Amino acid sequence: MSNLDKLWKSKAIKLPPEVDVEGNVEYKRRLNDVSPERLEHLTTQLKWRLSEGDGQAYYELGVADDGVFIGLDSEELKGSLVTLNTMATSLDADLTIVNELIVPNTNRKAVEALVRRRLFDGKSWFSDIRIVLIGSHSSGKSTILGCLTHGIQDNGRGKSRLSLLRHRHEIETGRTSSISHEIIGFQSDGTIVNFNQSSPNLAISWEQICSSSDKIVSFLDTCGHPKYMKTTIRGLTGKSPDYAILVISAESDTIPQMTKEHLGLATMLKIPIMIVLNKIDLIQDNPNRLNKVFTKLIQLLQSVGNNLTPVVISDNDSIETYLTDPSAYLPILLISSVTGENFDLFINLLSKLPATHTQESHTDKEHAEFHVEEVFSVPSAGTVIGGTLLNGMIKSDPNALYHLGPNQNGEFVSVKIKSIYRHRIATQMVRPGQSATLAIVHKVNTDGEIDQPLDAHLSIRSGMVLLGCLTPPSVYYEFEADVTVLYHANVLKALFETMVHCGSICQSAKIVNIKKCKDGDNFTSSSESQRIAGKMGLRTGERGLIKFRFCRRPEFLKLGSPLVIREGNNKLIGKITKVG
Repeated sequence: MSNLDKLWKSKAIKLPPEVDVEGNVEYKRRLNDVSPERLEHLTTQLKWRLSEGDGQAYYELGVADDGVFIGLDSEELKGSLVTLNTMATSLDADLTIVNELIVPNTNRKAVEALVRRRLFDGKSWFSDIRIVLIGSHSSGKSTILGCLTHGIQDNGRGKSRLSLLRHRHEIETGRTSSISHEIIGFQSDGTIVNFNQSSPNLAISWEQICSSSDKIVSFLDTCGHPKYMKTTIRGLTGKSPDYAILVISAESDTIPQMTKEHLGLATMLKIPIMIVLNKIDLIQDNPNRLNKVFTKLIQLLQSVGNNLTPVVISDNDSIETYLTDPSAYLPILLISSVTGENFDLFINLLSKLPATHTQESHTDKEHAEFHVEEVFSVPSAGTVIGGTLLNGMIKSDPNALYHLGPNQNGEFVSVKIKSIYRHRIATQMVRPGQSATLAIVHKVNTDGEIDQPLDAHLSIRSGMVLLGCLTPPSVYYEFEADVTVLYHANVLKALFETMVHCGSICQSAKIVNIKKCKDGDNFTSSSESQRIAGKMGLRTGERGLIKFRFCRRPEFLKLGSPLVIREGNNKLIGKITKVG
């Protein structure tokens, strides 16, 4: 309902004055007998009001701009509704009358109409691919993303990235400290829809991009500075990316340590990798330097165990070569954000990338498993959770119950879903592999009809899961993982406390026991006295079976889930082999 609903219900004599510069409420004296030019203008105005209201707008018909009820006679009302319905239909929206009243001492009627965009059915909607940008700071990740999404070239001083940065200190230092999210859309023929080729500076909304696209590529711009490594790890583990693009500055004499670490993590997590050599304009006239960069790059790939065949994307034929078997090749692009060199090849490659998740293998019968990555409090919607659906399907069904948790005590609460949005567009369902935001309410009991906003004590947080199973699942404090030590300054021993990243989970855990891998997959364990004496532990490059215990609360865990374990400069990677 609109914010004016109570005034309509109370038969108020007037409404507050219209707000012209923002909001999703429009006052109109009448809309009948309009010319084609006037209709086009009114439709554009409705489109803006819909974007202000996230897909819905309220039209107060028979109301003056100052809020006074003027009313309409029967012919004016009929003609105004026909015009408004024509406007709505052209924008794939539906019209519903939600309030009406008779103006006192007249036979004229005022009406409040709701215009709401039609929900996508989820079957013919766009495909969605998520790509995470990784690499050291100053490599140009944000600049590249700004060029891709806005179609403008950089000025060499970070002009194109300004629209992506979220905090003042990011603008001042040029270092990203949070994960920013941008999208580009493609039509079926590969044409990018983010901007008009003839007018690239003309802004276009996400809603317009999605409604005009057959394919959406979502970018997650991560942090390159060591100070924000934890944020980058969450982008790699919690956002379920389909691909990782490693950005390397071609002008750098050496490969930065953070670039090596990002590449190692993406490789260990089995995320398909593409490499972009940026700032190629600075060394184009120096072939020897370019050869040195390639030599260091090949050495870097070999050092992390990446044995894919490198293929330099120099033309459309090389793109087709990569796409014949993406699991066998590693594409390398040489680009410049300043001159725009090879951005056409970059965009062509992105338009043809296949999704790494398969949605067709999932059916309605599977239980929904939605991993919560972000939590918002929206005044008009209440509690909103954002994340990725890994299994099953979530539909916009007001009667469906889901379990959300675990909380501090390992408990789940019953919730219902009010609305679903993907890329700021209302939709009816979410399929496996898709990201979405869900507005939820707490179901007080399963027998009654009482719904209420989620209380603060429920502490909705990143790392929770929303499940469509009939009964809440088991959660665990303890688990075992097959782990490889990427780096440790000394010896990793029992009782060591570290930070565990598993999907959207990020919680400190203590090492309970270590079984060291001797030969192949054979593990040998130590007694308590040996562990305390320091005779058993893992060093850099060694592998072992480690039992962990979460320090704060139990979590929902699944066998085979990948882990990244980090504390300071110490880094481990592995997968869960046992829970409980």
